Amino acid sequence: MKVLYIGNYNDGSGWGNAVKANITALSIVEGVKVYPKSITFNGNYETKDESMLLLEFKHGDLDCSPDVCIQHTLPHLYSYDSRYKNIGVFYFEANSVPVEWIAQLNMMDELWVATHKNQRDAIASGVTTPIKVVPIPLDTDKILYLSGMGGKIDRMVDRFNFGFVGEFVERKNLKALLRAFHAEFDPSEPVNLFIKTSGVKMQDLQQYANQIKAGLKIRGQYIEEIFVSGMMDEKDYYGVLSQCSCLVVPSRAEGWCIPAWEAMALNIPVISAEGTGLIPHENELMKFVPSRVEPCFGALDTVSFLQTADQTWNEIDVTELRKAMRERYETSIERVDASWHEMLSLKYVGNTMKSHIENLLKEKNV
Repeated sequence: MKVLYIGNYNDGSGWGNAVKANITALSIVEGVKVYPKSITFNGNYETKDESMLLLEFKHGDLDCSPDVCIQHTLPHLYSYDSRYKNIGVFYFEANSVPVEWIAQLNMMDELWVATHKNQRDAIASGVTTPIKVVPIPLDTDKILYLSGMGGKIDRMVDRFNFGFVGEFVERKNLKALLRAFHAEFDPSEPVNLFIKTSGVKMQDLQQYANQIKAGLKIRGQYIEEIFVSGMMDEKDYYGVLSQCSCLVVPSRAEGWCIPAWEAMALNIPVISAEGTGLIPHENELMKFVPSRVEPCFGALDTVSFLQTADQTWNEIDVTELRKAMRERYETSIERVDASWHEMLSLKYVGNTMKSHIENLLKEKNV
């Protein structure tokens, strides 16, 4: 089986990392040859990842003649080629699919999304192409190994550490987390707030946090946050992530949220808003906080018709978030059944993708 896989695996973004994870998972499955083709949304044309370089070198100079082409990109960029089967992989971070995508999605032979929420919302939005749920795979063994090798932050030793990992954008809703944390915890408590973000200068990030604390007007002194802005070495990222006692995901919407799964691979509890599509398989490490549906507002203006006020997402209840954070702080979490690790393993997801492709090719030949 030959698979041409098109995606932005060099971009270093959440979407790009998802592309890379899917390609890796599919490439290790017996009987599948993956031909990766890189595109970019941010100008990163050079392939630096060794596993992707190896696949490019191994198959890049061959006549692909694929059985299937997987387009893991924004649907308005899809094209259809009748010489092979066409699969679109997409995620969306609102409660509906934008109407500008419907025609392109409905011309494909099959679609893959990462969550059952995306699947339900796409069908409700008028997508008629068959949709399969394919989780983004996770190399849990690698995460556990690197977390033991990475650097640590001294301030996070022997403290309870809430963590946040995400871009500095409206959808990630860092404001809600800052409000909840600083309203609930005072400097006398041995607790930290670690924030790993990107797309903002450190001084602007600190000013943003200071403005929120000033707006609370409840005490003269607040806990000083621990900020990291920009890229981290992979082992240091997992090393610091392993210091977190609880990861908070206050996002208004998620297509998947890789950091949440990375945290749970390290047995770290996660708090998230209800209705955001974070997780297809609930487990004891997850705690969901009530949210309310609101029109999208202030979304990153990458594509004009994405996350407009004609669409909705979910606003977390800050009061309930405070309660959930206090509960996690005061209640220890025992190690839980990690059977879900297998469902997200590279081998399991790779075989799932292969099975979907095989079934699709059989349908084509009927």
